Amino acid sequence: MVSLSDSYAKVLDELSAGRQKEAAAEFRGHFLQTVKKLYTEASQTYPTRFSKINDWCAWARGLYTLTMQADRALAASSPDAPKLIESLRQHFYALHKETDTLSVSDAIYAFRVEAAATSPSIERLKSLRQAVSTARPSVKSRLDNAAFTTAQAKWAKTVDAALQQASLAPADLRTLREATETFYRGYGVQME
Repeated sequence: MVSLSDSYAKVLDELSAGRQKEAAAEFRGHFLQTVKKLYTEASQTYPTRFSKINDWCAWARGLYTLTMQADRALAASSPDAPKLIESLRQHFYALHKETDTLSVSDAIYAFRVEAAATSPSIERLKSLRQAVSTARPSVKSRLDNAAFTTAQAKWAKTVDAALQQASLAPADLRTLREATETFYRGYGVQME
């Protein structure tokens, strides 16, 4: 899962920089190959930590299908590519939720999704903000604890100031989204 997370982060960085060809090459060379290996070697048998899943085979098949769709979209420079890439993170979030293995990276992801909504709920954002503080540590947050603590404090300062308002003004929402995106790129993309 570490190699999936690393490749996913690189693909997001390349897409953000407008380098579609580089994103496609990274995705095909690393992410796709890792998913193919997972699909051929572990599609029938789930890892122990995901033992609560109802249907591992269906989840693995879904991952493979989404990955192939994203690969084709990236190769064709399709405007749908970013959405398909995002759906991969959502697929892992759903797995973690179903198997009670959510970590801080998933909490950050959930906050980012709500913040990106057209009209995000302040109450939901506050609840998700609290979840980020109390979630089980991810591997990256544990290994990089000092940097994670600093990044979380910086993000929390911005988010907490915005969430004290009765409603989010467009400028506050933009600031909240920017701070969340930075934090997400550092500690929320991990699919562990």
